[in-house]
Amino acid sequence: MDKTPNSTIVLPVWNGEKYLEGAIKSILAQTYKDFELILVNDRSTDSSPQIADSFAKQDGRIKVIHNSQNLKLPASLNEGFKIARGRYLTWTSDDNLLHPDFLETLLHEIEAGDADIVYSDFNCIDHEGRFLEVSHVGEAERLVGLNVIGASFLYKREVHERLSGYHTDKFIYEDYDFWVRAFLAGFKFQKSACVVYDYRRHANSLTALQNPSPVYAFYRYKLRTQFKNVKRETAFEARKILLGYRKVFGPLKWFRLLIEAGFYNPIETVGIIVRMIGKVPLKLHQVIVTSKETRP
Repeated sequence: MDKTPNSTIVLPVWNGEKYLEGAIKSILAQTYKDFELILVNDRSTDSSPQIADSFAKQDGRIKVIHNSQNLKLPASLNEGFKIARGRYLTWTSDDNLLHPDFLETLLHEIEAGDADIVYSDFNCIDHEGRFLEVSHVGEAERLVGLNVIGASFLYKREVHERLSGYHTDKFIYEDYDFWVRAFLAGFKFQKSACVVYDYRRHANSLTALQNPSPVYAFYRYKLRTQFKNVKRETAFEARKILLGYRKVFGPLKWFRLLIEAGFYNPIETVGIIVRMIGKVPLKLHQVIVTSKETRP
């Protein structure tokens, strides 16, 4: 019987032939070798299935699942994690790259501390792999407004099991929903400043091709009542972001949100309203700027 691997990496792919080979090679180049890679082919119509099968023949740590129909990302992730055996879990995309020390670094951090989830800053690269910038992650409580966890992460198997995987009705924001549920369930997050992952920005990426539906706006709208005792500035930031969904919410819900935002930070809320109208009186603008500069 095969030895149980310490870690599992799931890589879902749908028509990702352009970058898939590079993604797989970056995983196989890990300095930490005790892992399994599960490739989930989501009914690709390009050469992705052949690329996946070719690598599986060369390395016994690789398993390939071929979906009988296109299930989309969250369901494909669940299919991969159904057969995962690792104590620690992560997943990546067919167009992104792991640095050679990705697993070694994050495993050291999660085993050295008492966190259930470790996540880190990551590089953003363009379609040709050229460096653009470092994307910095944020504190987990800011999940009330933003997906601050990012693309580089590792978590204990217990997290996946207690949350029952990814919600298939949250396509496009399945990862955000997963982290929100983990936070609300009481799992401990640990942020790291190490950079061990390259996230590729290009015109054909899933996030570039899809627009979040109005359902996503209402999902975020409801979060503000589920996060208890967040910092005042964090709560305001969440409401400020949601004000951008005024056309989705309709006048009644949007006005309610405006009142809440005003309660948390009246000066900046007035500034938001004025800027929306497009007329920012000089004196008011100065008050807003002064308030920002003197706030503790």
